[in-house]
Amino acid sequence: MKKLSVLMLFSGMFFMAACNGQQPQISSQIPSISSSEESSITSEESSSSEISSSSISSIPFTWQKLESYQTYHDVGYSNGMRYLQAIGDVNLLVIPIHIDDQYSADMNEQVHEGIEKGFFGEADETGWESVSSYYSKSSYGRLDIQGTVAPWYDSGLSISEVNKSNIEDLTLAALEDYKEKNNTDCSEFDLDGDGFLDAVWFIYDIPDYYTYYYYSQGTNIGDTYWAFTSWQLDNEADVDSPTICSYAWASYTFLYEGYGRNVDAHTLIHETGHLMGLDDYYDYSGSSSPAGALDMMDNNICDHNAFSKFALGWVEPYLVDQKGELRIRPFESSGDCVVIPTDGTYNESAFDEYLILEYYTPTGLNKKDSVDGPYPGNGLQGFTESGVKIYHVDSRLISATRQLLQIQYTPTVVDTPTRCTYVSHSNTESRTYHEKEWRLLQLMDCAKKRDFTAMNKAADNTSLFYENDYFTLDAYENCFHNDGYFNNGDGLDYDISFVDMDETGVTVVIE
Repeated sequence: MKKLSVLMLFSGMFFMAACNGQQPQISSQIPSISSSEESSITSEESSSSEISSSSISSIPFTWQKLESYQTYHDVGYSNGMRYLQAIGDVNLLVIPIHIDDQYSADMNEQVHEGIEKGFFGEADETGWESVSSYYSKSSYGRLDIQGTVAPWYDSGLSISEVNKSNIEDLTLAALEDYKEKNNTDCSEFDLDGDGFLDAVWFIYDIPDYYTYYYYSQGTNIGDTYWAFTSWQLDNEADVDSPTICSYAWASYTFLYEGYGRNVDAHTLIHETGHLMGLDDYYDYSGSSSPAGALDMMDNNICDHNAFSKFALGWVEPYLVDQKGELRIRPFESSGDCVVIPTDGTYNESAFDEYLILEYYTPTGLNKKDSVDGPYPGNGLQGFTESGVKIYHVDSRLISATRQLLQIQYTPTVVDTPTRCTYVSHSNTESRTYHEKEWRLLQLMDCAKKRDFTAMNKAADNTSLFYENDYFTLDAYENCFHNDGYFNNGDGLDYDISFVDMDETGVTVVIE
């Protein structure tokens, strides 16, 4: 049988999806965010369009906080893609693969040490963060990634003998070699007991094809030698000796792309985001940057945004269902964010259509790639000032037959013998299942220089909303495909503005 696979590439060049067979449903339960400082919420009675902190007449009330009753993990179990769990303890297996004989044993020992630091080291052992330290901070302590870096697996293959038609066989052979030489069935890497490794990483010792082309003065070894995430959907679960479903593949050169001799995990962090289900937020065609480019799942920099964290179950956004004002703290350190639904129905999960707001600050995981300068790996620089980011999210779910037919929207994950679930929209048209012109995640640009038809540039500081700025659907109608309406045809019941912005937070005013 021809093997089915799903690839998410760092370079954004290939994607194919399929679902097969009924999968067990996993639900995520998350603890409440704890803090010694609670956000301040009040209700606003005035209808005045002029807003200031001294002119609001308010009484206390409580806005609901949303818990993620469905996450990417649930979606992945429905369609067979087995996303890595994003909450709790993760035991990750990393297998380095030796290809060809052009590198010395000494170099491979040095690279092996770099792999260990890049995945599981302390932050101060790297040029920024390891995969483990980054995700501990980004998830507010809800995800703890630990694991094992195996000894080098000698593939016995040359550069020209490895390609996308045999890469699955190569990775399976590497796994079996690890099991045999370490006398293990690898059940320690299958914490949910479903018969698949929760995820596995492969790092090969050939330069990525771009680096190889440059240093060999024009030799093209093919895009197999890049960084991507994939799913081996033909493999059958084996609870006695778990096998591969989701895996990531990257060159050792990505460990050194940004900071020279210091280990750089930016690409490893990005691809691990794919293992958990997150999509790329850039357009694979290269024609636009709907989400603004300055995000870990966009161009590999800074922290994850509020939608990503909501969809992974790391944050509990405030749900706006009446007028009022709410003080939120810096998002990177607190997880405070706000969901403003359309004026239609809302399923109270991450997977619907709505606006989501966060107070961005160039601190914490954002600092290195912003105020410390552009990321050397791609030259992009995060926002260097504090301000509010507003995203238009259309992450509605579709249910389809397991042959991807009879597609229809669904408010909740569907997992039956005949139907499964996907997130309908992507920021790449060719990867969108339904209504190709709609986008998954779009950053609203305060200066209106990046609207729905002109998104071919990265966001900058002027894209942020500052004190006394405001947002209305009418004012930003060109940022929506439906000219002032959400994709589903709904409007918005509220106008949004911002006051009292400082290093402690910002007050969001809803009228």
